[in-house]
Amino acid sequence: MSVLRTTADASHLRNAMIWLDTQCAVNRIEGDDAMRLSIVLEELLVNVTTYGGAPPPAVELSFVRSPRSLELVIEDDGVAFDPTAAGTPNLSGNIDERAIGSLGIHLVMKLMDEVTYTRDGNLNRLVLRKFLVAG
Repeated sequence: MSVLRTTADASHLRNAMIWLDTQCAVNRIEGDDAMRLSIVLEELLVNVTTYGGAPPPAVELSFVRSPRSLELVIEDDGVAFDPTAAGTPNLSGNIDERAIGSLGIHLVMKLMDEVTYTRDGNLNRLVLRKFLVAG
């Protein structure tokens, strides 16, 4: 398991993305799976940075690959937020008619196979799992 501890601050986003790229390379995660993880991590870290509160929340990222799946865990001590409880956004109609928000969370849910959230004391814990096709 690899762990990165950082702060939910826009200046640290690049380091987190480099860390994820390294984890994907070391674990031979390529193509669509690597792209999905990058999109998901960026979306979730931007959300924590934007809505997590002040001072910027501490964030811990962990990455584990098993033979059949990969798991990305994001923990932060920001404002409590359960993305799994977010409603499905309106995806039809004119863009001017749509409410702002929840599209990124919807994308995260669609790109991953399992997403679970828990709140433990002052920590948000989001576990994201992608199943791998035997190859």
